[in-house]
Amino acid sequence: ITAFIDGSNIYGSDDSRAEGLRTLNKGFLRTHTRGPTLPSNKQAGSIDQIGSKAFVAGDIRATEQPGLASIHSLFVLEHNRLATQIAIEDPSLLDEELYQRARRLVIGQIQNIVYSEFLPIVLGPTKMEEYGLNLPASGTTTYEKSVNPGIFNEFATFAFRFGHSLIPDFFEPAKKPTKTTPNICPLKDTFFKVEECVLGKDLSGKAWQNLILGISTSQSPPMDAKIEESITNFLFCKKCDFIDGFGQDLAARNIQRGRAHGLPGYTQYRHVVFLSTCA
Repeated sequence: ITAFIDGSNIYGSDDSRAEGLRTLNKGFLRTHTRGPTLPSNKQAGSIDQIGSKAFVAGDIRATEQPGLASIHSLFVLEHNRLATQIAIEDPSLLDEELYQRARRLVIGQIQNIVYSEFLPIVLGPTKMEEYGLNLPASGTTTYEKSVNPGIFNEFATFAFRFGHSLIPDFFEPAKKPTKTTPNICPLKDTFFKVEECVLGKDLSGKAWQNLILGISTSQSPPMDAKIEESITNFLFCKKCDFIDGFGQDLAARNIQRGRAHGLPGYTQYRHVVFLSTCA
């Protein structure tokens, strides 16, 4: 996916993936034959080198765990909702126009979530103001073409991975599920196995909706040095139990990734941002 906040995780970053995810009719994105969720790889023209029945999206990691698959499903449906509304307001628009207009609005929604909700929590109001990251109260922002939009290796490889401490051990659906069987989804058991948490045991394709409602009312783990056991002992495991079914360790992977990318030590970065190196 790209360095821009451009919805490429939903729409793809190349022409073949983008086209495979579209119906090419009414501006819609494809949804699953079983219900309103991500399409299968077969439906999308086998855009990924995975099984034909696996879910696919703009980002190949969309089905890494149920929470991700649910959020991806949400934005697919939001795109189709907007395309429908735009068509009602202007019936003369063709598929490409409907698709691009709905896509533009969804990208705007994501950008607003990032700058109005996510970054203020992560950075705080002082840094938001200091770096000019607050969105204007009215009007539009100005694109500054002289700024390099690329992502620093240090950010991608190390800094942004603070989010790994926010990952819970399990995803709990809404207390009052609607139209499908409720299903608690332990993270350690659902890496790339999201069928029951997305389609549901009743194969309605709606289980992810209850999961989204549950996630939205759940307390996030704190941002600290602790990482839940689901991803320190059971990451991508095939037989997940506490006796002999251990998997990989995400914290260890992060450390090794930093070494592989040649990142210097923590004290060096304190020096870069004019902080004492005696931390």
